[in-house]
Amino acid sequence: LGEDLDMKHLSNRKKSFEIFCNSVTFLEEFAFNLEVELLIENNVITTSNLLRFNQNPLLLCDPIEIIEFFKLVPDRVKLLLDVAHLQISANTLGFEAKKALEALSPFVNGYHLSENDGTSDTNNCINFKSWFWKYLNPHAGFYTIEVYNTNEKVLRSQIEIAKQMIYEN
Repeated sequence: LGEDLDMKHLSNRKKSFEIFCNSVTFLEEFAFNLEVELLIENNVITTSNLLRFNQNPLLLCDPIEIIEFFKLVPDRVKLLLDVAHLQISANTLGFEAKKALEALSPFVNGYHLSENDGTSDTNNCINFKSWFWKYLNPHAGFYTIEVYNTNEKVLRSQIEIAKQMIYEN
């Protein structure tokens, strides 16, 4: 995710979307029988990949498509919303990340939280001024801090920042 993609033959987007919806519906039935919740994560499209393909070759980067997807699959399927993916896709595709975060909130049951420069999925540390705090669904089932290249002390501070911003504000 977030890396430059190799140029390959692209399938028909509408057909691919239909196959994906049908596959997720099948998987959800299987997950439900195992008493497992199925969450689908939003994808990320970078500017370099958009330019390479002259179109968005990926599903579930755009909030309109994400909403359409969740209206077509069973209600038990939920969104795992990666805020860093959303920010990059917003910059690439030209939509407002904050408005998208609000619009997608009803479908969310989990978040991946990290920061980046809006162009690359670098999984940088979150902070008290991270753009997404006031737009998160406080009733989500979980929040995952997805940061890389750090140590235990920093991770503990990341947890404290998240707790304060999600539960104490």
